[in-house]
Amino acid sequence: MIALPYDSLNKQMDQLPVWVRAIMKTLNEKLRDANQKIRLLENTNPDEERFPPHIVNKYISILNLVGNKYGKPEDGGGLSFSSVLIRNYTIQIFQEATNKMQSITNALTDLGYLSQEDRGDGTQKITNLKPQELFGFVDWYNEWLFKQDKDRLPALTEAEVNILNGILLFARRAQPNNKGLYKVDLTDVQNESMKELGQLIRADDVNSLIEKKYLTEKIMDEKGVYIMVELPYVEPLARNWTIVNNLKKKLR
Repeated sequence: MIALPYDSLNKQMDQLPVWVRAIMKTLNEKLRDANQKIRLLENTNPDEERFPPHIVNKYISILNLVGNKYGKPEDGGGLSFSSVLIRNYTIQIFQEATNKMQSITNALTDLGYLSQEDRGDGTQKITNLKPQELFGFVDWYNEWLFKQDKDRLPALTEAEVNILNGILLFARRAQPNNKGLYKVDLTDVQNESMKELGQLIRADDVNSLIEKKYLTEKIMDEKGVYIMVELPYVEPLARNWTIVNNLKKKLR
């Protein structure tokens, strides 16, 4: 092994033609990707989950911590910071794998929570586009994960989250009553959901959400079947379970 001081190496690199630096950068990125794939293949336990929920939450917490401590405010409320800081915190402070952090970062970028901008020197400018939502997610998920089963709401499947998000779309169009609840006509949902959402939501599709206590019991009268939705309570839950299920798909 030969140790090369960064400053000296950087000066040598600056003397190379631009096209040579571009080729070297591309080779370096491909080598990093190959190393990551090799680590995956070396996993001797195929049943071992690479991204268990508490690890996912830990990595997002690192992103939140660096953004909160070092982030530069951006237009729109985002916080930008260097990928070098993320790498240093991941390895040196939390002693976690940087390839997993990169997978988490890429997944959150695909989901619209982060952006990554190449700076041309092998580092990236990372922007947390929705810091408050990610802060809220970490707090909620940590609390949910470590509660006893009897004290927490059951997990939602991807299909259930899609139904809940559809119900919320119709609830936002209603006016709240004096208790702050929004009345949703399930007949309207069934008749209009395909046009509005591209998927059919039947009145009975909400039954599991009612059983899991995300929605109230149905109300029936001569005019139809309704449910009452408490938006401030249900919206964060729907958003957080959307993140959980999307990350599971991205991190397989």
